[in-house]
Amino acid sequence: MRLLSYRSNGAARYGAVVDGGVVDLVSRVGDRWPTLRAAIAGEALPALAAIVAAARPDRRLEDVAP
Repeated sequence: MRLLSYRSNGAARYGAVVDGGVVDLVSRVGDRWPTLRAAIAGEALPALAAIVAAARPDRRLEDVAP
């Protein structure tokens, strides 16, 4: 799983790169792990991987800004 931090509409987000784009993880778990740093510190990577495995991309990779 390749994770990335990015900006969308001026807001900081994080997600996972998948075939066809980016799965936005903030919209799925932001209340529990609002940042990528919080997710890593909270040992959430297995939970995030399960979410990504069942998700479709929310954005095209070329539509996100680093």
